Amino acid sequence: MTFTRCSSEKTEKKQTLFTEIGPDHSGIVFANNLPFDEEFNIYTYRNFYNGGGVGFGDINNDGLIDVYLNGNLYPNKL
Repeated sequence: MTFTRCSSEKTEKKQTLFTEIGPDHSGIVFANNLPFDEEFNIYTYRNFYNGGGVGFGDINNDGLIDVYLNGNLYPNKL
């Protein structure tokens, strides 16, 4: 009989496609916080709780990528 267990050794970090950048570096502070109660919840409004979305593009033609954040109950931000 063979026994196995989870390793407690630290594993190497896997290489990822994206790097997290905090608001102190990016200057972006945005939260799409949605209320949850008996009448307004993820079961009755499933797609609403998926969020509004994020878009990237050079909106003002300055050669830099702009970030557009969509809020369900909050103003959108560019």
